[in-house]
Amino acid sequence: MNIPITLAGKHEGAKIRLDLEQHYNDGLEVVYLRKGHARWAVEDQILPVQPGDLFFTLPWERHGGVERFQWGLHLEWFILNVGERPGRLQMPPGVPYSETRWSMLEDLLLRTPVRCLPVPESFGNLLAEIAGEYEAQTEQASLRLPHLISLFLLDLETLLQGDAPQNPPRIPEADKRVRQWIEAVSRHPESTAPLDEMAESCGLKRSRFSALVKSATGDTPINFLNRLRIQKACNLLEHTEESITHIAFECGYESSQYFARMFRSYMNCSPGDYRNGDRGMEMSP
Repeated sequence: MNIPITLAGKHEGAKIRLDLEQHYNDGLEVVYLRKGHARWAVEDQILPVQPGDLFFTLPWERHGGVERFQWGLHLEWFILNVGERPGRLQMPPGVPYSETRWSMLEDLLLRTPVRCLPVPESFGNLLAEIAGEYEAQTEQASLRLPHLISLFLLDLETLLQGDAPQNPPRIPEADKRVRQWIEAVSRHPESTAPLDEMAESCGLKRSRFSALVKSATGDTPINFLNRLRIQKACNLLEHTEESITHIAFECGYESSQYFARMFRSYMNCSPGDYRNGDRGMEMSP
């Protein structure tokens, strides 16, 4: 295809469920995560992806979510048309970029072991603009797109060389504590406490804690916890023969009836239906 990118898009909102099944792309996939936390795998490597991270994969690299379904992520992405030949990245067609510079960038992309790294917000905004112009499908957008991609490639080259003025903003201590809490409850969503105690564990007032969690995940703390619990329940329903009552308790719910109500509100089906393959397509809260 004689176009610089083959696909692009944006995903925003806590109600969106993304299917991150393991897959390959027909180009260089680039993703900027604006909100939310995820664990993505590249081949056998598992990478934690946090807000403000740029994540990319080469065409022949198998990748996807460690947990197939992810909720509440805010991200922008595109797939750069670099061909699918293993070990070789062709220059995207139609982009005003010199062969010499592309050769340098190709070498950096092929040599770097890094697939996920923090970037300035301006970097993410440029990626979002590229995705927006692609989706616009107008004559003006088609004229702007190659030049925006050229700017992106220049920034990416500098970033991978380690000379970039990346300077991601220093993360305040309160945000660090909230991120640590997010990582902890993501591992064990069943062992939680009342909202006031969660906030206190981070040394924060309830309102401040809630605001920081929503900024990082796109969700309120309670909604975030419930999503994690339902996600864990889905995994257990798919891969174990444990009873629904046992799964309810294992995921932190005090009764199977309440678990069933919560499960239906998120998955648009009952736990039993989900186990039998009759599954809802989106989480609704």
